Amino acid sequence: MKRVLITGASSGIGKQLALDYFAEGWQVIACGRDETRLVQLSTQCPSIEIRRFDMTDLAATREALAQCQADLVILCAGTCEYLDNGVVDAERVARVLNTNLLGPVNCLDAIFNSHGHQTV
Repeated sequence: MKRVLITGASSGIGKQLALDYFAEGWQVIACGRDETRLVQLSTQCPSIEIRRFDMTDLAATREALAQCQADLVILCAGTCEYLDNGVVDAERVARVLNTNLLGPVNCLDAIFNSHGHQTV
């Protein structure tokens, strides 16, 4: 059976992808920050494996994805915080960049390094 790892699986597109891959017979590893929503997903589909972590935290990501093998990895987690016209909010921009850019990099680091692969 093929395995798919999906980040952002606690809501939105990531959750729907987890449900769709599960329906197609894949073994799903659903990842996200919201434990309550992940547990609800695994209650709906008991064979879905859940892993709760914040992908902006490299150590937590490495721990959560250690020895995690998948045939397909879908890095779907992200956030969107809009800026007010003409107002720069550095903290908001940093949150978006950390989640949408560095978070997937942390996941790739954890996945490649946990299997002894060299990152590219």
